[in-house]
Amino acid sequence: MRTMKQRFAWSFLIATAVVLLASACAEDDSPATAPATGSPTGATGIVCSTAYRVSSSEPLTEVDTVRFETDDSVQSIPYIYLEFHAEYTSGAAGDERALRLWVTPTAEEDVIVTQLFQLPQDATLVNQFAGEHGFTGLTYAYDPVSGAELQYWCEAS
Repeated sequence: MRTMKQRFAWSFLIATAVVLLASACAEDDSPATAPATGSPTGATGIVCSTAYRVSSSEPLTEVDTVRFETDDSVQSIPYIYLEFHAEYTSGAAGDERALRLWVTPTAEEDVIVTQLFQLPQDATLVNQFAGEHGFTGLTYAYDPVSGAELQYWCEAS
């Protein structure tokens, strides 16, 4: 015969399973990948922001931005040890609409980190990340020799 504690434990487990199952089966028309903070901006521009410091133990020394509108463009922001690169392709020439971001040591071609964001051709971008980190989220890159840190993110504007 089961003790009172065993009955309570089994009842609790069954109730928890029922609640979890019910919540999983509930209809939700919102997309699963868009957090509640996201909303379409209706904007056509993209602004990428950077924050740089020569060491992760030092305060930020420089904050900059690059802006993309409707035309294809490649832009860079050089710092002492790291260089931020961004390339926007509008898709107007029949190719895909995309934003490519990458970081290199300054004046070098070795890529430390790279990201490709394939953007919807006929839809607005959604700034979905908390902390005002746009549609890309906040990314950190570090110089392997100096330890310099570059933070960057892009948002629809």
